Amino acid sequence: MKSVIGIIGFPKTIDIARKVAKSYKNQAVFRFITGALEDAITLIKQEEKKGLDIIIAGPGNSELLQKNLKIPIVPFYTTTRDLIEAILKAKEVSNDIAMVLSEKEPFDQEFFETLLHIKLHLYYCKTISEYKEACLKIRAKGYQVLIGGSYAIEGAKSIGIKGIFSFDNREILNSAIKKAITLLKHDNLQKEKITQMNILLQESSEGLFILDKKNRITFFNDVGENKFNIPKISAIGKDFATFFTGFDPDQDFSEKADEIITKRDGQDVILRFHPVVVNHQTKGMVVNATQVREIEETEKRIRKSIHKKGFNAKYTFESLVGSDEVFLKCIEISKTYSRSDFPVLIYGETGTGKEVFAQAIHNHSYRRDFAFVAINCATLPAELIESELFGYEKGAFTGAQTQGKIGLVELAHRGTLFLDEICSMSYHLQAKLLRLVQEKEFIRIGGKTVTPVDIRIISATNTNLGEAISEGKFRQDLYYRLNTFFLRLPPIRERKKDIVILFLHSIEQRKPELSAFLNENSDLLFQELSRLPFSGNIRELQTLAERFAILTPSPECLNKAYLQKTLQECYHDEFSCFSTLDTKGFQLNVPIQNNLKLFLKEAEKIAIEHQYKQHTRIKDLSEALGIERSTLWRKLKEYEINPDIK
Repeated sequence: MKSVIGIIGFPKTIDIARKVAKSYKNQAVFRFITGALEDAITLIKQEEKKGLDIIIAGPGNSELLQKNLKIPIVPFYTTTRDLIEAILKAKEVSNDIAMVLSEKEPFDQEFFETLLHIKLHLYYCKTISEYKEACLKIRAKGYQVLIGGSYAIEGAKSIGIKGIFSFDNREILNSAIKKAITLLKHDNLQKEKITQMNILLQESSEGLFILDKKNRITFFNDVGENKFNIPKISAIGKDFATFFTGFDPDQDFSEKADEIITKRDGQDVILRFHPVVVNHQTKGMVVNATQVREIEETEKRIRKSIHKKGFNAKYTFESLVGSDEVFLKCIEISKTYSRSDFPVLIYGETGTGKEVFAQAIHNHSYRRDFAFVAINCATLPAELIESELFGYEKGAFTGAQTQGKIGLVELAHRGTLFLDEICSMSYHLQAKLLRLVQEKEFIRIGGKTVTPVDIRIISATNTNLGEAISEGKFRQDLYYRLNTFFLRLPPIRERKKDIVILFLHSIEQRKPELSAFLNENSDLLFQELSRLPFSGNIRELQTLAERFAILTPSPECLNKAYLQKTLQECYHDEFSCFSTLDTKGFQLNVPIQNNLKLFLKEAEKIAIEHQYKQHTRIKDLSEALGIERSTLWRKLKEYEINPDIK
């Protein structure tokens, strides 16, 4: 929408203005108002009702309008060149020249008289009656020529003398219009900024208060009024400190931004003070006020968002399959543990479901709506685990992200941190973990600020931590902190009753059409499955079930003989694929030792070294040895076998 410019004057001025304004029709809308002096005020007020942004007026009109109206006024004045041209025209009539000027219009009489060898007689006017009176005096004095504005020229006509218009140059009004358009652009820009600032102030989720040098409130937004129950009528001009308790009103915030925690109506409030400094002098303060409760709610929404993005626990106690008494006892104990906040240490062989139980405990606790963050301590080198867990500040080390990185501990805030294979954690890192468990706080790598966190820690291991402590590989103080609650998960060989249940559950998920026959022959199924050792526990049993489901094309081919034959083939296939390897003549040559533990470790090392020479990929090596890759990495490190395979 274009701005509206009003131009006021008598016909002579208006005629010139119309011609000049045509060049600016794409930039503004023009209204031409015929009138002057006292009449001008009434005319402009009428036009203002229709919408008027700025007025262009001559010297006499502009002075009067500025005194009586709030609308911006752009005055235009005649130039020296225009005056000389007007005087030269008047000189053709007479060297005695009358000149009518507005009350405060600047004019150097001596300069023009000396330059042009004429005599000027000046008449200053500010009202219509004074202009009429001046014209009568000019006629009475016998002057034959008059120089002035449009109203004076009208008066000259009425008394029968020659009138010379002093604003006959289009450039005078052209400059005035340019100035008016520039002022309007600047004014619109200022209005835009004010509107933006007002939106920021009123739409901000925080209370915003503006204080003067004496900490008196000069303005605050609607949020500050509504959230903190501070009525604007009574608060403006009052000392800010009277509305918030718990801080020193004489505390100086004038040099730098600072924040404090205070109270309003019994609620914790964070106040952030920002000094307004102009020319090295503090002119006042802008204060952000935020309820701590709101920050906690925002944090909760963020945590829920993180939860949805992948840091979530999908297993519950209802997900667990089994009816063995030992297994059901584990569930009962875990539910009890979930009602507290103390650390839990889960012990179990590979494949017994340690993380599944950890997730179920999390989902049964009050932390269920927040993140479940898991990390396997055996999968990464110690220095990487530290940065993953605790994060780092920008520039903390070579290769660090420039903006720094948030660690898993922070992501787990209000939720659960699960540390699998805790025994693989380095001794140095165990000390940092101990501080986290004890104090519920940590410091990022390269940082100086202590960050408090609210997390529950569940850790898991498949090795004897008591032995690790005696060997100096695990901190005893950390063990006691992590072992507040202890949960031992039984291997599958100790819950024989559940073997068939777990096998059928996996078949149901993979190929449900096989379930009917297998349920009818559950005794035979139990007989066959119970013969197998299942050193990989539930994970190995699930793999066997999936292999069986895939190799069984349809329920029609199922019978007892097929069941026995296929189960044995599925179990032994994974071992027969290694029969072509040159291991037939290999024998362990281990020195006899009295210490059985050391003897077995030495035998394990020799077996790993032998297979290590046969494989070029870590995946193949782990399969040949029948152990998990994470376990293999740990043992390679323990026995100082430097892997150069991928």
